[in-house]
Amino acid sequence: IRGLYKPFSRATKSLGIRGWKNGLCGLSELSEGSVFLCEGEKDFLALKATAIWDSGLFSTTASIGLSLDVLYAMEGRHVTICAQADMQGIKAAQKWVNELIDFGVDNLDILIPKIKGEDWADLMNGNRYGELRNFISAFNKHSVEELLAMDPNDFPEAKKEEIPRFSPRWDRGFTQRLKDACWENNLPYVLRSTTP
Repeated sequence: IRGLYKPFSRATKSLGIRGWKNGLCGLSELSEGSVFLCEGEKDFLALKATAIWDSGLFSTTASIGLSLDVLYAMEGRHVTICAQADMQGIKAAQKWVNELIDFGVDNLDILIPKIKGEDWADLMNGNRYGELRNFISAFNKHSVEELLAMDPNDFPEAKKEEIPRFSPRWDRGFTQRLKDACWENNLPYVLRSTTP
């Protein structure tokens, strides 16, 4: 769950289904035409909302490679890699470009935010998606050669989001009433934590 309109919610992190494996998401939703490839679901949502591309994919982690399914899906398409402007984002973009070129996909664009350390959701923070003029002026377009010549060490480490921990005050009276209600109604209960 993300709040992409003002106020932007950084405190809400999406939760994967138990057993979820790292990979690329969105393959079943690809449509014909131009596609984008990015890192992370919040960047995907921000880029998808611009309606510049027909569809897109996002990786669940920057270190993931492109599977054969993804490479075949990219064949014959115009692919835009939307890299985050941090060390891990540049490394991921370079890896994806090499894999796509080795597979024979050569219709590539690379977009990177102008400010080092920013990601695509940062660019959309507080902006309405209809204001594409502001969005387009916030990144640089690079050729494959320019991307491959970049040193990822020139970029900062990826931001570590601090997710606030919710710690409600324990209400002993509420807990006792809950236990009493379970006892009276012959309902089994186990009190594991006071955190919802």
